[in-house]
Amino acid sequence: MYEFGIPSKLISMTKVCMNGTKYQVRVDNVLSEEFQVVTGLKQGDALSPLLFNIALEKVVRSIQRDNYGIDIDTNKIGILGFTDDLNIVGDDGKSVAQSTTTLINEAKTIGLNVNDNKTKVMELLPENNHVDNIVIQGHTFEKAEKASFSLTKYLKSKLFSRRTKVHLFYTTIIRPTLTYGCEVWPLTFKMEQKLMSFENKILRIICGPVYDNDLGCWRRRTNKETRDLTGVQRITNFVKTQRIKWFGHVMRRSNSDYLKAAVEWKPTGKRPRGRPKKR
Repeated sequence: MYEFGIPSKLISMTKVCMNGTKYQVRVDNVLSEEFQVVTGLKQGDALSPLLFNIALEKVVRSIQRDNYGIDIDTNKIGILGFTDDLNIVGDDGKSVAQSTTTLINEAKTIGLNVNDNKTKVMELLPENNHVDNIVIQGHTFEKAEKASFSLTKYLKSKLFSRRTKVHLFYTTIIRPTLTYGCEVWPLTFKMEQKLMSFENKILRIICGPVYDNDLGCWRRRTNKETRDLTGVQRITNFVKTQRIKWFGHVMRRSNSDYLKAAVEWKPTGKRPRGRPKKR
């Protein structure tokens, strides 16, 4: 906290809140004896997120200090982070390994450890087949499937109107789960087909079958019929709309912002000969 220029008064007040604190655990309305914790932060405490961010910022700055990363125009980006998830980037494996070593060593000095089981390596090379990157979206599809299956009895229930099923279950729960992070998806034709297929399946469950007088039996509704009954925007159009909104947010940022610099970045080098591979 001293390194970041935080006033001494605030540091002293934080120490008063942290030092000498005793804890008790309640199990079946029975309190344990008091004990002290000398490491870590208090879960649920208002100060804990701020103190954790300060500690993690010290680790992140160690990588930035070593000047590792990739050049995007005049900016050098070596690490990207969201809460406690960190992404180390570099032009080659050696620089990434050096950055990771620095991160691990700096984290140990403040009592933090890197989880090996959750640490993954990803290469982006011209000759690679980037369809493998859809694994992330595939995990999203899996979660959306779980959400839809857990709601199947409600989607089929006669107790809810069709409007309630669409607005309460589909547009509020299922679609946001399915399209999480869609603003930065590399949307391909194959992915569009999967999205449409999944959406049509959910809408057919919501609308149910229809009795065909000509055939004299029940049949599944067509995609056009379910679309007309529910009035739901095509999920591919929804994804494209979200991407345009995100693009607008990025372009309204200052010219020094990393996001805008990445959008307007012109990488060095050149494409290989031949027609680009289909995604």
